[in-house]
Amino acid sequence: MPAIVEVIAAMRAELKAAFRAIANRPSFSALVVAVLGVGLACTIFMLVMVNTFVLRPLPFPAPDQLLSAGFVTPHSGDDIQDVASKDLIALRRVLDGKADVGGFTRSTVTLSDMDNAERFDGASVTANLWRVLGVAPLLGRDFTAEDERPGAAPVAMLSWDVWQQRYNGDPAIVGRAVRVNSAPAIVIGVMPPHFTYPYKEMIWLPAMLSESAAPDDGYVAVMRRHAGVAEAAVHTAIQAWFAD
Repeated sequence: MPAIVEVIAAMRAELKAAFRAIANRPSFSALVVAVLGVGLACTIFMLVMVNTFVLRPLPFPAPDQLLSAGFVTPHSGDDIQDVASKDLIALRRVLDGKADVGGFTRSTVTLSDMDNAERFDGASVTANLWRVLGVAPLLGRDFTAEDERPGAAPVAMLSWDVWQQRYNGDPAIVGRAVRVNSAPAIVIGVMPPHFTYPYKEMIWLPAMLSESAAPDDGYVAVMRRHAGVAEAAVHTAIQAWFAD
């Protein structure tokens, strides 16, 4: 017991000395606290990143079959550049029988119901992208090839959060007429809870693919190689196409 009392007394003395030092040098103490705070924030950030990208697998079935492709230019370094609409269509032909090819391009989307307009992070996705990833809408239907053809009737798919927060989880949301970027559109589906792709997108529109589209209509290509097809076979097919 006497030893414990001595330890407690020593700790009290150290704490009193520390508080006196803080009171005597408040600016230095604030700097130390700020540095410690930044260090703690960086440590937490790194732990979150490791958990998200290393420890936690991608939330898709057979994630090892998923690949991405793009162009590398002399000025892009190690960054892969997006592919044009016509190249995405060409990749589908080149990899037929080896991999399914989808793609997306990010944008902001304004959603309104005649009034009450809101802006959301959104993306234009190819009609097959959810099937390439291995996900499906919670409600309604998926995009189809008809939806991505130029001149098709405008449609949209909502995230679960938008459905809940803006429409109170109305089960009649599928088929509802809304306005997307000031144009009329029909809601065809709602994605599952917590699903956002590729980042924090909340609304998805069908990509309008065209072989005559402008060369700067860039898409991130997402591919799923077929079971039994080696990744090297996909690489070889793409390299042969590019060499032509």
